[in-house]
Formats: sequence, C-alpha cells, structure tokens
Amino acid sequence: MIVAARANTRMLINNGDDEFGTYEMDGCYVTFFYDLHRSGVVTGVQAVDKATELGMSSFYPEASSTLVSAYERQSFDLANAARAKLGMSPFAWDDRIAGTARKHSQDMAANDFFDHNNLQGASPFDRMKRDGIKIRAAAENIAAGQTSAIFAHHGWMNSEGHRKNLLSDIKRLGVGVAFGGSMSIYYTQNFYTP
Repeated sequence: MIVAARANTRMLINNGDDEFGTYEMDGCYVTFFYDLHRSGVVTGVQAVDKATELGMSSFYPEASSTLVSAYERQSFDLANAARAKLGMSPFAWDDRIAGTARKHSQDMAANDFFDHNNLQGASPFDRMKRDGIKIRAAAENIAAGQTSAIFAHHGWMNSEGHRKNLLSDIKRLGVGVAFGGSMSIYYTQNFYTP
C-alpha cells in the first residue's frame, strides 16, 4: 500500500477491492484493472506521471465540454475494446441515444440523485420513447463518482448486470457524461436496438 499527498489530501493507493491495484513504478502511478469474472485477468493498464498526479488540486478534473465529449467517446471505445477482446461485434455510436444519456447524467448532477428512474419516475425506456427512439431492446448503465471513464468502464465490467448490458446483442450505444452534484461526475450508457 502506498500513501501519497495531493494538495491538502492524503490518498490511499492500492485500495481497489481486487478490481484494480495502483502501484508506484518508475516515477508513475500505474493502475492495473482486473476482470473479476475471468479469474482476475488484467484487462487494462493506466499510467500517470507521479508529478502530474500530485500536481492536481482535486481528485476530479476541471469540467469542460471538451472533457465531457472525450469521456463519452472513451467510454464508447472501451466498451467496443472489451467486446473485441471477447470476439464480439462492436456497438455503433448513436447520437440520438447519446442525447438521452447525456440529459439523464445532467439531470442526476443538477438534481443530486443517482438512479435509473428520474425524480419524476420516468424510466430509461420512458426517456428513450419521449425522445422519439423506437426500441426493440434497450438497457442502461449508470455510474457516479469515478474519476474517469476508464474507472467507470472497469467498474461496470466487474458488475454482473452492467457487464451483461455491455456484452449483450444490442446494436447501438450512446454515452452521456455530466459534472456536478454530490458525486462530482455522472455517467450514463444507453443501449438499444431499433
């Protein structure tokens, strides 16, 4: 276990509950992500320069439209990389369903809740239909509080229900990210087949 200081905060390294481990190696903090459904095989590696990590003033990056877009597309790319590793065909990106996902993440951040149903009781399927999306099959993954799309993705892959959605036969995916609220960042993946 490594303890490092960031601004006025001490952080505990290698506290990933077997889903990941972070180690100080060659001037970097290197995180190995493990697939709990495949006997702990390494499914991803992230390396961050130690000086860069310790120079950050917060655990969360500063919000910007560029970063939101990058996290959305990174989440999509990571989903397809996981599928490719398992011999599955990729999802197609869908802007319309990404809009539905983005609105849900923005709603959770603005109204400080975390749930598939919004505060008016609308389910993911209600929101998709409201946005004029015709669905034969659909699903939703949500996450909150992960510092990056990388951590959100690997968390989903280690959760049975979320993993099922990521590895389903559904054809299209859109992702929405929003900063704010008590969890600091919210992620929504909406999957559907027209």
